[in-house]
Amino acid sequence: MAFVDIELGKASNEDGFAVIRRLLNSGLMPLNRVLILTGNTVIEEKLRSENIDPKIEIVKKPADYDDIAAVLLRHVKLSPEDEYIIV
Repeated sequence: MAFVDIELGKASNEDGFAVIRRLLNSGLMPLNRVLILTGNTVIEEKLRSENIDPKIEIVKKPADYDDIAAVLLRHVKLSPEDEYIIV
């Protein structure tokens, strides 16, 4: 999974939308393996305006362990050999 914070620091060259676009365009990370962390309350609208599918996983801040664990449990499973598998 890739965790992306939409509002990166001022010293960053790109914002989170640019990072997501680069991940998707590079083929490195499919959309279903990207998790957005954001405090933006209209993130779905902003994703559409940035031409990014709004079905991407979103955890709105303030977030805690349970919020992030719920997403991970949908995407990461433990195999019988005790190896983590991304589904």
